[in-house]
Amino acid sequence: MKSYNRQKHMIAAEAANIVIEKGIDIELARREACKKFGISDRKKIPKDQEIQALLRERSELFNYQGMKQDKELEQIRQTAVKAMQLFTEFRPKITGAILDGIYHHGSSIELHIFANTIEEVERKLIHSSVPFELNERKLKAGKNSWETFYLITFYAGDDKIEALIFLSDDPHRNILDSVSDAPLERLSLKQFMELGK
Repeated sequence: MKSYNRQKHMIAAEAANIVIEKGIDIELARREACKKFGISDRKKIPKDQEIQALLRERSELFNYQGMKQDKELEQIRQTAVKAMQLFTEFRPKITGAILDGIYHHGSSIELHIFANTIEEVERKLIHSSVPFELNERKLKAGKNSWETFYLITFYAGDDKIEALIFLSDDPHRNILDSVSDAPLERLSLKQFMELGK
């Protein structure tokens, strides 16, 4: 194995450990791992898929720090379903760690919702007495283009929910994975509920 491949694997393993231990996202964990080992050479920096593969392996072997996977994942799935039901009128789709099979303590339940205005989403949450934060996030919208989206963050108990808002009537509009350039995998509420059967 070439030296840079060994270092790349070492950083991927450390980043996976950081994700599990600190509950932070892959990008932050990768930066922290690179800083720890003093690595800045792009050839030695692992891609998301490499870190995700290690997270999946550890999920199967260790059930994420002894979590009772079936029971805990079922509770997370129920929370995700309730969040999607809250946003029914905005045609919610679920994406992220739950679908990737790498959900762990500290992961967010990630939703994509579709609305004509940000105000309708805010009104829905205010009417439902749900405290929330509104932020912006820059994401890959095309092969060479990035776009800023509104992001609503709120909690259901200890579970963090992030709803990315597409100001569009088109429920097929999507963003791209920043590494692979492939559209993100997403499921509707019906598809997600069928997945759990």
